[in-house]
Amino acid sequence: MADANVATRFTQLPRFILKPTLPRLAQEFSEFDGAVAADALDHVNVITSPTQSWIPQPPIISHREITTFSDGWWGPQEYTRWPQMFNESVFHHACIPLRDTPYAPGHSVYDILPADFFLDSARGLSNPYECETPGFGRVGATTLAELRREAVFAIDKLKTAEMKARARRDRFDNALGSVLRIMLRNAVDRLEHLPCTETHALVTVRMAHRLILEICGLSVYYDVVTPRIANPTPQGTYPLLRVRGGLVRNGAAAQLLYRLGIPFWFIQRFRPDIFVRRVVPMRPWTDVLDSNPLGMKVPKSWYDADGTNQDSARWVHPSLMYVCSTLCSARLPRLEDVVARNVDEAPVAKKHKGPSGLPTQQEETGGSSSKAKKTRRGGKKHHAQPAQPRLPHPAFAYQPPPSDILADTSNWRHALNAASPLPHPPSKAAYIVRQKKEQLVMTELNNIQLLIEKQ
Repeated sequence: MADANVATRFTQLPRFILKPTLPRLAQEFSEFDGAVAADALDHVNVITSPTQSWIPQPPIISHREITTFSDGWWGPQEYTRWPQMFNESVFHHACIPLRDTPYAPGHSVYDILPADFFLDSARGLSNPYECETPGFGRVGATTLAELRREAVFAIDKLKTAEMKARARRDRFDNALGSVLRIMLRNAVDRLEHLPCTETHALVTVRMAHRLILEICGLSVYYDVVTPRIANPTPQGTYPLLRVRGGLVRNGAAAQLLYRLGIPFWFIQRFRPDIFVRRVVPMRPWTDVLDSNPLGMKVPKSWYDADGTNQDSARWVHPSLMYVCSTLCSARLPRLEDVVARNVDEAPVAKKHKGPSGLPTQQEETGGSSSKAKKTRRGGKKHHAQPAQPRLPHPAFAYQPPPSDILADTSNWRHALNAASPLPHPPSKAAYIVRQKKEQLVMTELNNIQLLIEKQ
């Protein structure tokens, strides 16, 4: 489960049974012990937490893809609703506030969307000047107003936290906050001005909720966690924060989060001297989030196979690499060679040429140098078999792309099928291009000759 917790050579590990140990004094309770503990079910590791009362199921990503579920969230990879593997590059993900805390947004960001959040334009319930395409519509006015209010709340919180950080002269990079604010504004504006399908509306609303929670987590990081890092407490630990927290794989990260007051779950190899107050089973993510797949998937990069770096602002490079890899691995069929001929001349097969390759005098005068072929008396005329129709070239025929790369709408597929197959380019086009090239060459030769004569 973790690189540091897997044996590097073959070792025969004895089977262990995780059970509570004898009680200790409170001052002897360390960050490596567990108020609760759970078996990691790999015969090697256990998961402990000194501050929590439950153990989350570790997020496992499969097929290098994050799946969107029917509630709009990403299931076990939803970093705003389920603890993820701790990553210092996205420290603020562990600081995302829980519901009903001072830095948390309203309940609408956490709750399930109402059944009537989407208004189909074809039903006539929205703007009468709206396009009445079946399946397209907008988010309801109530849901959109609540979303805009929560977005303003999150952005104001982040601005206040950044101002306090500047007043303390803390070193921080505001590029991440600026990118998150731009993405949030774009998501809200898109829902307000552009019609879309119900699925895209659901995904976009949840993306806005995700950004709101991430911005609130960044505010907690700037306003609370950064001062704690700069000013260690003499007591050793700060009060526990009601934030999302994360799973850690090494002792240094466990010590850091324990002293900062951030919830964590430590994945460590089983040792008989680990103090465990209570053994609990791992809680599955399906207790909190929906498990019905919606079908929309987000590709992840090869170096993020376990989904530890769930940062919306850093998706551009992995997504671009995925698209470029898919495009470069595709192979197009070879186009047919089009031989251009002079349109002013007759076809070559209908001309009679002499030994030198030039037209003969009989042809120029209209005479015929060939005799008519004799046919047998009573013979039957042999009709040539009709030529088989040539199949269209794959480059000129429409072939729908794979659904996991591009999902075309039915109207667009109908239009492309109606235009397929495309006709071959006319020979006149190639002839005109060649004629233009010859004219340009003659012009250049004349210019060179004039320059030579002047010299």
